Amino acid sequence: MDLLVEPTAGNSARVSGVLASFRIPGHSAGSFTRLGLQVSIKKHYYAELLTPQQGSASFAEVEAGAIDARLFNIPVWLASVSALISMKKQAIAFAEGQREKHLRDVALLEARAV
Repeated sequence: MDLLVEPTAGNSARVSGVLASFRIPGHSAGSFTRLGLQVSIKKHYYAELLTPQQGSASFAEVEAGAIDARLFNIPVWLASVSALISMKKQAIAFAEGQREKHLRDVALLEARAV
């Protein structure tokens, strides 16, 4: 699961605090303030924490188009299909090792886009 993090100082401090409470070390209060981060926590959970890429949609833009959803009965915002496609296409340019996976994901998303 990819979790998009808004790269602000306050938010970064909260995210690093949550990670510390889950005994996931190595993150400071400022760890999530930069654009283009991809932090895998797959050793503990099947998830990656991402901040928006430079030149892509901002967190606010993705948030504005997000829909309300529930994950394990917890309210969450789910990025729109168009935002997911945009972020996947951006990832294709940077993720050499996972290029084929991202291409398949884009094809699946585009096939289901309304």
